[in-house]
Amino acid sequence: MDEELLRAEGPVDPQVAAAMADGVRRVCGTTYGLATTGAAGPEPQGDAEPGLVYVALATPTLTLVDRPSPVSGDRHAVQSRAVRTALELFRRTLRPPAEGGAVAADDGAAGPEGDAVGADDGAAADE
Repeated sequence: MDEELLRAEGPVDPQVAAAMADGVRRVCGTTYGLATTGAAGPEPQGDAEPGLVYVALATPTLTLVDRPSPVSGDRHAVQSRAVRTALELFRRTLRPPAEGGAVAADDGAAGPEGDAVGADDGAAADE
């Protein structure tokens, strides 16, 4: 994990989630890496309100970052939503849309709801 990125952005950040997922993939020597970060509550995590979650999936060619709608409820509800979102992101990546659409592009900036972060340059774009 890039300590400078973590210090600059804080733990609840889409770029941090992407870096974590890529780190999991590289350290474990796997094709895919999943990571979650967020504020499960009951207290905020820095500027992140409880219920804010980022989920990332890294592949050899791109990293997807998803930000599900914030969850109200207890820590368990927030954590369960993060796990379900991670598994759905993985499923979508393994089985992309049948109508010739790629899951995501690889240019632009990291952001919410299924954006991609390019493996080579750290850039991202909307689906």
